[in-house]
Amino acid sequence: LQTFVTAGGEVALRHGEECAGVLGRAGKGRALLLGTLAGHNAFAYQSEDAPAFARRLLELAGVRTPHAGRLLARKRRTAGKTAWFLTNPTAEAVSEWVQVGPGRVSDLLGEPLAREGETVRLSVEGLDVRVLIVED
Repeated sequence: LQTFVTAGGEVALRHGEECAGVLGRAGKGRALLLGTLAGHNAFAYQSEDAPAFARRLLELAGVRTPHAGRLLARKRRTAGKTAWFLTNPTAEAVSEWVQVGPGRVSDLLGEPLAREGETVRLSVEGLDVRVLIVED
């Protein structure tokens, strides 16, 4: 990391007195180089601190997550509908309320959903994914 600091980057994160992250410029944007592995595998985020840290980094970059629970959420949009991919990275089942808005909601595989207003309650088995289709 020290090499990137001397090449024009600035120390953005510290662990004690040590540099843990460097912020640099990349074209019109910025890049953050972490001195750790924040990988994406089934057991990468086993403590509450790791996902909170990742969410905070994304917030600082102006990126907002569509869901703040234990389930990881990603959305893909096409004309008139949005697919919500809800991933459970833990070994046990997770049940949560997810705010999806006022549109019609269905599970891609026909699994049941409980709905209250603009939220649905769903369960996702450990190391599994559910896909919701939300229509405008």
